[in-house]
Amino acid sequence: MKKVLYLIFISFLSCNHEEDCKERIVNIDLSLPVCVQELIKNDSTHLIRTIRAQKINKEVHYWINTDVRFVDGNEEIVDANCNTVCGICGFCDPNKCIECYCGEWAEIWKR
Repeated sequence: MKKVLYLIFISFLSCNHEEDCKERIVNIDLSLPVCVQELIKNDSTHLIRTIRAQKINKEVHYWINTDVRFVDGNEEIVDANCNTVCGICGFCDPNKCIECYCGEWAEIWKR
């Protein structure tokens, strides 16, 4: 039980709800991290449609947008090292982490 409460507490702290949504997408470095470039390069089926970005607590997170969430697939939000920080899916219960993000994302790459 302590572990669950600790995880809830940490997840609450990791989301800065005070931050203005517009501030999350302005002044984002438009260069893609190397690992994200590798994801695009290795995407032989051209499944990745766009890369979108948003700042969360001064760290840029990248939404690897494939549009598969519309057909009950999963999409990932990763950090600059391609560690998955959240997931988006179509017809499933939303992950709690998605509450950290605003609806508007900066599109920084498009196929």
